[in-house]
Amino acid sequence: MSNASTINNNHFQNIISLRPFGNHINDIEIDFTQKNRPLLVTQIIECCTINKNKGFNQEFFWDLSIGKRIECLLVLVSQFEKSISFEMNCLNEECKKKIEVTIPIKDLIDYQDSANNKEHCEFHLDNENFFIRKPTGRDQIQWQNMSFLDENSALKDIVKRLLISKDKNNSDILGRVLKKENIDIINKKMKDFDPLIDFEIEITCPYCNEENSYIIDLEGHSLDKMHQSQQKLLGNIHHIASKYHWSENQILSLPLWRREEYISLIKKEDEKH
Repeated sequence: MSNASTINNNHFQNIISLRPFGNHINDIEIDFTQKNRPLLVTQIIECCTINKNKGFNQEFFWDLSIGKRIECLLVLVSQFEKSISFEMNCLNEECKKKIEVTIPIKDLIDYQDSANNKEHCEFHLDNENFFIRKPTGRDQIQWQNMSFLDENSALKDIVKRLLISKDKNNSDILGRVLKKENIDIINKKMKDFDPLIDFEIEITCPYCNEENSYIIDLEGHSLDKMHQSQQKLLGNIHHIASKYHWSENQILSLPLWRREEYISLIKKEDEKH
C-alpha cells in the first residue's frame, strides 16, 4: 500500500492524513448508490482519514468547506490517477462536437490552495464592508433538502446563510445586500474564493476554434472514480473467493501485492482452460 497523503486545513489548523481508497475492508462498506451525495463525501473522507486521534469526529468533516472536501476527494483520486479527463460537447450550436479535456490533479489542488488562504471573503457595498464565509458540507446537506423557485432565489438563500454580520437579520441590510445586481457580484467573488465548487474552465474547441466557458463537476467525477476503484476491489475479492473460498476479511487481510499475485495466478489458470 502506498504512503498516506496529507492535506492542510487552514481553518482547523490540522493536517488530515488520507490513506488510499480501494484496498481496505471499510472501503467496501461505502454505498455509492445512495442519493445523498454530501453524506457520501463525508463517509469517504472520514473512512480514509487515518489520524482520527487528533479529534477528527464526524462533525469535523461536516464543518469542512465544500472546496476542502472536494480537495480531499481529488487527493484520494490522485493516489491512483495523476490526471482527470472530461468529455463535453462544444457549446457552439453549429459545431457541438465532442471535446476531451485532461487536467493534472496536482494543478487543481494547487489552484484550490492558492485561493484558500482565507476563510472569509470580503466585499464592499455602500461604503460598508461585508464578509461571506465558505460554504460547508453542513450547508450543502441543508440546501439539498430545500427547493427554490429559480437560481436567483437559491443564490439569495446561499448569500443570506453565509453572510457574516451581527446584523444579518436586519431587513434593511439584507434588502441592500440581496439585490440581484449585488448577488451577481457576490456570486462571482465566491467562485474566485472557493474555485473547486463550480469549477469553470475556458476551452477553445479544436474543431470550430470558438472559446467557451464550461463548468465541470469535480466532486461527481471524483466519486465516480472511487466507485470504479471499489468495483475493482470487489471484483478481485470475487475472483479469489471463487477459487479459494476465503472470506472478505481473510482476503483483505492479505497485503495488496499478494492479492494481486493470486489474481494473476487465477487468470493464468483460467487461460489454460
